[in-house]
Amino acid sequence: MSKTIVVQTAKCIGCQTCVLIDPQVFKFNQKTFKAEVQSQTENKNTQTAINSCPTSAIIIKK
Repeated sequence: MSKTIVVQTAKCIGCQTCVLIDPQVFKFNQKTFKAEVQSQTENKNTQTAINSCPTSAIIIKK
């Protein structure tokens, strides 16, 4: 069963914490001012980035 990282844009406040912690997985969209997932390849920083989101906007769907 595969997992999918999702940024819930309605909850995202554009603080860029996830992008700063894990720029390999997350990027900042300059048009929407929201974070986006650019890669589904998790690494050692991914869970820290998810846990650091102040609005809990990032989830992992199984």
